[in-house]
Amino acid sequence: MPCPRALASLILVLALAATSLIVPRTVASSEEAARDAAAPLRGHSVLLAGDLRADVAVLRRAYETLPSGLYRYNTRAEMDEAFGALEAEFQRDRTLADAYLAFSVYAAKLRCGHSYANFYNQSKHVQDALFRAGRARKCSRSTAPPSTPCCGGS
Repeated sequence: MPCPRALASLILVLALAATSLIVPRTVASSEEAARDAAAPLRGHSVLLAGDLRADVAVLRRAYETLPSGLYRYNTRAEMDEAFGALEAEFQRDRTLADAYLAFSVYAAKLRCGHSYANFYNQSKHVQDALFRAGRARKCSRSTAPPSTPCCGGS
């Protein structure tokens, strides 16, 4: 029986709750706070290690508490190791892109097709930062291989 869709959505939200943690770190003045809040979200925006580890703790509690199929394809020891690896990854600050990748690698270890860091479930800001940054220009036959769909390929 696959993971319930509702849980998959919850896990995706939890896995990328880190995006809500992109708040200004301790700032010296309200002027700096306003400048940081106005800064656009980028793939290289920094997420604090402590905040990421807190997200891992929430993710773990959700997986272990809710009926998720966490141990359907993995043993408890394997999942403890996977959570440990994710926590170790976040012993230092990470960029948004690095955190998204780390959560994606973790989700792949579940071996459940419903559990992944779904790009469609991300806020517009996260989608723009991770998936659309630097992609405004269109390819042309001179810069892209013929197999590229926008260049007439399949």
